[in-house]
Amino acid sequence: MGSLFFVVACNDSTVIGSDLLSGEELDIRSTDTVSMLAYTVEEDSVVLFENTEEVFRSFSNFPCGNFDDPIFGLSKASIYAEVGLNTSTPNFKDSDVLDSIVLVLPWASARVYGDMEETYSLEIWELGQAFADSAFFHSGQTFEPGMLGLIGSLDFMPRPDDSITVEVPRLDTAVTVAPQLRVPLNDMFSEHFFVEDTSIFGSITDFLAFFKGFEVRPVSTNRGMLNFNMRSAEAGIKVYYHNDTASFD
Repeated sequence: MGSLFFVVACNDSTVIGSDLLSGEELDIRSTDTVSMLAYTVEEDSVVLFENTEEVFRSFSNFPCGNFDDPIFGLSKASIYAEVGLNTSTPNFKDSDVLDSIVLVLPWASARVYGDMEETYSLEIWELGQAFADSAFFHSGQTFEPGMLGLIGSLDFMPRPDDSITVEVPRLDTAVTVAPQLRVPLNDMFSEHFFVEDTSIFGSITDFLAFFKGFEVRPVSTNRGMLNFNMRSAEAGIKVYYHNDTASFD
């Protein structure tokens, strides 16, 4: 004799605890979209240079450009800089002939941002106002242009990762140098700078009284921001000249 047993079960979906809290089921919902309303509030400026007994802080890389971002809008950055003297003090003579004066701006390649396939335009302006003997310099500070005003300009396609070849007359050859932007300075500045009275190069104080510095001013508006390493050993103004017997830089 055999017996048959039938086991029947069902699986009804229920909210956990519904049998205990009838009528008070959890209202569980989810969303993957959140709307947020935000505002930009202008506050204090940013310290770009600090030189005190307690701390020395300076930045090597400086942005430069008029960057038009579709979300954040327009960001503007200029560079103000003064030039020191290297170990070789120039001694221009009557027989010397000026070839060119070039401002060298080494790229901070890792810090450029945005579209580098556009044409960018920069202007170089002489400063008529010396940097104050201050412990702090902040973003937003401006300096008045000097008597010479505009001393150079350049339209270019940025190539921040490409080394370049430069002719060195005194070596009578070409050398490959790290990525850099080279801006020719105009004849008016060259005549002002290439002077026979080389006493202005005798000390940094005399030189800064003669040439207070320059501004790198962006002219074009682009979809990217440039960046230069202003503390590179290659940064500065290079003077190329020659006489009947030799070439110099």
